[in-house]
Amino acid sequence: MLRICFIAMQVAAAISATTSFAAVTRAKVAELAGHRIGRLVDTNVIEDNYISRLHKIEVTELTTKGPTDPVFKVVVSQVPPSAGEAHRVELLMNDAGRTLSDVETRGQDSSNPVDWQGTDPLTITETVLHFITDSREAKIQPYKSGAAAVTVEQNQVNGTIIGQVKISLIDSASVLEVDVGLNSEVLRFRILTP
Repeated sequence: MLRICFIAMQVAAAISATTSFAAVTRAKVAELAGHRIGRLVDTNVIEDNYISRLHKIEVTELTTKGPTDPVFKVVVSQVPPSAGEAHRVELLMNDAGRTLSDVETRGQDSSNPVDWQGTDPLTITETVLHFITDSREAKIQPYKSGAAAVTVEQNQVNGTIIGQVKISLIDSASVLEVDVGLNSEVLRFRILTP
């Protein structure tokens, strides 16, 4: 009996050593990455263009081998230039969404920066991520756990400038599109399917 318990413990340890059991959702990790970017800007580690020119937050879940290994890799990038790579920051985060490391890769500046008229794309993105993580709507639940990328752009609806955030999934082609007023009010959301 003792031998069976010991073998079961070894099997459980082997499974947990190579599998990721994240304590936070992928949408929450994206939100926490946004907070981390704000903190890196506030402490002058990176330029404030990461707030004013944010374009995308990509979340990848890693296979871990030990309890101190990072569980998530998050790439936060600015608006891409017409040629070359955009500036980006790679964050490695643990299963609670705490940042373990951050590395900036310098790219090219966007030749066409957007004027957000008193707000910024990071604030718009964080508004949407709070909306998703707090939502109880059944249609939104897959975007909490399965968010792969969060992209923000400025758009116009009926002549009004808005922020438009699109969240793609890791295992589906459907996209959650959320329109946000420049006052950070969620105006509407819809699921886009191919």
